[in-house]
Amino acid sequence: MGTVNMRPPGVYILVAICERAHEQRITFHGVPRELVETQAGLLDGTSPFYVSPPEPNSVIGKCGLCGAQIHCHVEETEDGTTTRTEP
Repeated sequence: MGTVNMRPPGVYILVAICERAHEQRITFHGVPRELVETQAGLLDGTSPFYVSPPEPNSVIGKCGLCGAQIHCHVEETEDGTTTRTEP
């Protein structure tokens, strides 16, 4: 097995927003960014770990309040500032 180069742990915010503007934020402390990005892909259904896209009736990639499609991105916090990065 080779080594995996991960950025040092930091503070990252996973933001999930649905098409109807419902928003959920999850803060990760001391976790490498790559793991937070993986979680974002698993939540919105875009992860390469899925063998096939989620089926239309699946809850993967859907808002828990209204059922609309969600999109996730990761924000990095450093000294109180945030930087948005698309997956």
